[in-house]
Amino acid sequence: VVLDADPFGISATTENANCDGEGGAIEITFTGANGTPVGNTSYVLRDQTSGSVVGTGTDMNPIPNINVGTYSIEVTDSDTPPCTASLTDIDVVSPPLADIMVPSDTAVCDQTTVDVEATTTTGTGIAWSGPQGGFTVTGTTATITQPGTYVATALGDDVNTCDNDQDVLVTFGNSTTPEELPRVAIICPEDPLPENSSTKLFPGPGFVSVNWFDEDGNPITGSTAGYDVSGDTLIVFRAGTVSGEFINPFDCISTGEVDVIEDCRPRISAPNVFRPSSGIAVNQQFQVFPVFIQDFEIFIFSRWGELVFHSNDQNFRWNGGYDNDDSRPLPVGTYAYLIKFTSEFQPELGEQEQRGGVTLLR
Repeated sequence: VVLDADPFGISATTENANCDGEGGAIEITFTGANGTPVGNTSYVLRDQTSGSVVGTGTDMNPIPNINVGTYSIEVTDSDTPPCTASLTDIDVVSPPLADIMVPSDTAVCDQTTVDVEATTTTGTGIAWSGPQGGFTVTGTTATITQPGTYVATALGDDVNTCDNDQDVLVTFGNSTTPEELPRVAIICPEDPLPENSSTKLFPGPGFVSVNWFDEDGNPITGSTAGYDVSGDTLIVFRAGTVSGEFINPFDCISTGEVDVIEDCRPRISAPNVFRPSSGIAVNQQFQVFPVFIQDFEIFIFSRWGELVFHSNDQNFRWNGGYDNDDSRPLPVGTYAYLIKFTSEFQPELGEQEQRGGVTLLR
């Protein structure tokens, strides 16, 4: 057995490939306790992942035209017997990407243009691209007038840094009006009926975020006294001003304000026409809608002053017949009514009256 009296070792330094992943280099340096290899040397360079031979030769200072990748190398001298040194995990890389600072998403509300600025500290400049006619560029800022995806590029020098593209999605939207939010709402806290002792505030559909605030600007939550929050709906049990902030899918913010007033005065609303032959059930009979009243009584008269209907029931229905008799239908025309009542919460005001008219059609 013949042993090599002068073993050697190797180390490697690399030069970056370009930004296309080509043109790198590996340079081999001999190391070891006893110096250099004997005679001439040759190398075999392999792709470490696949094991395929990338190059062979004798000149290792440097080995040029190396693509990005991880390599292993074997170097053999001409001693007898030959001595071989190997090295793995030799990485050839491209330069790093130039850094870029730019928002990835930009939502614009109630505007026709938006300025988007991009900056870089390691690149040589900024370039913009995107839909034709959708933007203009001043310096590193793009003035965008159309929705779409734009690209801001931090430019590299292909030696120390490479180009870095960043997509910027720009959307244009309009704020959404809270159309179902009333300007004024009335409650009567003393009323045992929930629909009268409280009011429900709902801004309408189309919002991704709804926030409510009391008259002092404090956020209203489910634990705030006098309120109950259910999804986008706010139930109010106390008088005062309530404001809301409503955000739509474009991140556009709308606001609204409601004056919640405590009012327990009696009220009666009534339609002014009905038709017994209507295909809509609610239009076939005459009825009224009283609120906060008691001791109800209604009188309905013909145009000649004849009493044709009378009831003490707030939930009455008049079908257009004499004394509500279908077999005695009254003629088409306008009929006057008189309603007598007292206030449910202020009965000391005594008996009150409300007069009106309703048209009977056939």
